[in-house]
Order: sequence, then C-alpha cells, then structure tokens
Amino acid sequence: MKVVIQRVLEASVVINNQTVADIKSGLLILLGIVNEDSTEDIDWLCNKIINLRIFPDENNVMNRSLLEAQGEIIVV
Repeated sequence: MKVVIQRVLEASVVINNQTVADIKSGLLILLGIVNEDSTEDIDWLCNKIINLRIFPDENNVMNRSLLEAQGEIIVV
C-alpha cells in the first residue's frame, strides 16, 4: 500500500471535463492498494489519516486532526 497525503484549501477531480468530486479545506489522498493489503491494513491507515494532527488550531499551531477541523477528503 502506498499513500500520498496533501493538505488542501480546495481540490477537485475532473474526468472528461466533468467534475466528479470537489472539496473545500481538507485532504487530497492519492492511494494505491494491492491484493496483498488486508482489510486490517486499510482500517489502520484510515484511522491514522483521520487522526493526523496537521491542521492549525486557534494559535496557528498544527495541533488538530481532520476530524477536529471538520475537513473533507478526496481519495484518488
């Protein structure tokens, strides 16, 4: 399993000039999964991602998770 995570102010996925997904503040995730990856691996990764403390708090310190920041996610 490979994953690239980018914090974004906005992101969208466009296919054949048609927007199929868009978000405001949150995470853009590029994800690669192979047959050897288990459901447990995917569950662990999802939990890890939503709890990363990479969003600024009221003091502009990266101290809030995606859940606390009420951010959105696009997975490609």
